[in-house]
Amino acid sequence: MTSAEAFAVLIKRKKLPLKELLLFGFLPSFLKVWLYRKRGFLIGKNVSIGFGSVIIGQTVRVHDNTKIGFLTIVRATQIRLGRYVHIGSFVYIDTVDLEVGEDSEVREYVYVAGLKTPESKLKLGKRCGIFQYCFLNPTKPIILGDDCGIGGLSKLFTHGSFLSKLEGYPVAFAPITLGNNVWIPWDVFILPGVTIGDNVVVGAGSIINRDIPSNCIAAGNPAKVVKENFPTALSDQEKNAILMEIFSEFESHMKHNHFQLSKTSIPDGFSAIFRNSDRHQLIFVEKYSKLSRTLEDSVLVLNTSDPRAEEIYQSSNVAMIISIPEKERIGTSLIGEEFYRFLSRYGIRCDRLD
Repeated sequence: MTSAEAFAVLIKRKKLPLKELLLFGFLPSFLKVWLYRKRGFLIGKNVSIGFGSVIIGQTVRVHDNTKIGFLTIVRATQIRLGRYVHIGSFVYIDTVDLEVGEDSEVREYVYVAGLKTPESKLKLGKRCGIFQYCFLNPTKPIILGDDCGIGGLSKLFTHGSFLSKLEGYPVAFAPITLGNNVWIPWDVFILPGVTIGDNVVVGAGSIINRDIPSNCIAAGNPAKVVKENFPTALSDQEKNAILMEIFSEFESHMKHNHFQLSKTSIPDGFSAIFRNSDRHQLIFVEKYSKLSRTLEDSVLVLNTSDPRAEEIYQSSNVAMIISIPEKERIGTSLIGEEFYRFLSRYGIRCDRLD
């Protein structure tokens, strides 16, 4: 055996897909999408794949309005990206099975890779966020439910090994599972085999090496439950006070960005018109009645469940509706998307009805 053969491996692993980068990476987005469709990839409308970025897989489904930044590699045997998914720039994803739910995002400089097994998988539910400089190791499945946020610099490892198991040292290979509504702030380390329930907040800088039950706050090294029966339900009066505070902050936000505001009272609510070169209307009501007049660029914010947003949308000329109690949205408009983005500062997210 030669010295070169001594360092050869049977299964070769390419870290950088140089061939794909050269063939596809530096093409304009529209041409890249066209060529991927010719390859058999199912790619929806209004999909954008940035300069220097590539998608590599055997079975690929990318739904409408998904965006991938520049110099990003997405590689898996099976890839499913939902509607309105956003994957930022300088992201490296290399696993066997990748599924990202609607409205989820992976921010810049996220690394998803490591030792592979047939079970290697990353699955994000709807409206999840993986933020900057995270490191995810999906040797075994990493599964996140809906509305999960993983703060920057966090690490999720599904395998840990270095010293010999035959000599008694620990070796772990096990999945990580998060339920719905889980917030992992910055610089948290989650070890193999951890399951976190629904409605959980973890303290920043924590190390999680054991399961965390639902409806609690956990923190520490190692993390322990520090508060149970969480979160505390708010009264309608408290919710309304918070909403009014959010509207006030949004008005300040728009004025800061050089919009003029005129605001008038209407039955059970108000109408706010923001002006720059055009006019944009935000209407808020706690009890719905037929609107007499709306601008072309408008959003109706409902604080009532009756009637439902979809019913109003079909019978009115409002461009977009956001239902706070039902956590639903339908339609689109410039002012509506701006306000919805502002709501996300407060953790308020909605299901799409269209």
